[in-house]
Amino acid sequence: MMDITTLHEYCRQHLVPLIGWQKIYLVQRMIARDPVRHMNAVWKEPWNSSFYGTHNRLGKLFNYTPFIGTHYAGVKHFTFPVRDDLSDALDRLLLDQNNNTTTTNDTTTKDGDETSMYVDRTRPTDVANFWEANMTSKSAMANLRAGVSKVVDDFALRYPNYTVHSGIVGWRSKRGRSRVHPDYAKLLLESKIIVTAQRDFFEDHWRLFEGLISGALVFSDPMLDLPTGLKHGKNIVIYTSLEDLQHKLLYYLEHKEERLEIARRGREIAMKKHRRWHRWETLILADWNKRNDYGLSILD
Repeated sequence: MMDITTLHEYCRQHLVPLIGWQKIYLVQRMIARDPVRHMNAVWKEPWNSSFYGTHNRLGKLFNYTPFIGTHYAGVKHFTFPVRDDLSDALDRLLLDQNNNTTTTNDTTTKDGDETSMYVDRTRPTDVANFWEANMTSKSAMANLRAGVSKVVDDFALRYPNYTVHSGIVGWRSKRGRSRVHPDYAKLLLESKIIVTAQRDFFEDHWRLFEGLISGALVFSDPMLDLPTGLKHGKNIVIYTSLEDLQHKLLYYLEHKEERLEIARRGREIAMKKHRRWHRWETLILADWNKRNDYGLSILD
């Protein structure tokens, strides 16, 4: 995998002389340079420090403007979409569960979709986190995730009246991203709050939308650029430190209606704006010339 600087040079040396910069468009998931990310916040000052502190923990947006018009014609930020296989698996599981119960629920919203069937169902698990506090190897690049898992573990000990899951469910890595484990799908549907965290040197991850489409309230650490339409307090909850995470867990467990409303809007925007075909439609049809100050045309 090339870093951004190497990619620029490759375009200049090999592609531009061959086809011209007008025909070259970049689609980038990583749009940050020097992403030190959250490791210092997690291990050195876990309860006193914001993720936005002085160690460049979120990295900095890369400035593409000097290269547009000489190396390529435009740049798009491509975030992970909703997984079709997981969406289908959740639909099948929900249908099977409804067929096996005598309880009748209102399964439609004003928009005629199935959001209420997802959001308003009984969820016995209060908080779910799909990582473990001891998983901190260099290859895992997951110091932040491990620190978040430790917070969830501490929350379970401090508030034993809440049901908390913390740990891997189903398959890990490529196998888990190519197939849906039934236990993972089941726990998504059973959890009121799903806590997500990115790897230390990466922006964006699959579990963000996996949690959102399940109808749970999704917590995430900060991102330099959230996927289109996601906004803290509207359809997702962003925690800005490990201490903030624990406070917000307690708050949203105690405020059910607010939790359900944010979860409802989270599933709605995931299903209406972030399916795979939405990504391809935007890549093919969107205006690449409408750019921000960094030369980046955000997918919208």
